[in-house]
Amino acid sequence: MSIILDRVIRMLKHDKYLPLKCYASSRQLSGKFNFCECVIQCKYLPTHRESKQIQDYQYLELEKDRVSQK
Repeated sequence: MSIILDRVIRMLKHDKYLPLKCYASSRQLSGKFNFCECVIQCKYLPTHRESKQIQDYQYLELEKDRVSQK
């Protein structure tokens, strides 16, 4: 699967944690082994040359817990 396909599936399932904007590069969007696992924010930096992964997965788990406790 790719990020594009993952995002479409998450949109169809009305995933409330899907970020509005995806900053992955075109190569990352169509890559076989890249998945959209973003919660609240895109895990890639919004740079013009190349997107780099920035998401810390420990922070991601803490953020999931914080949002679910509300």
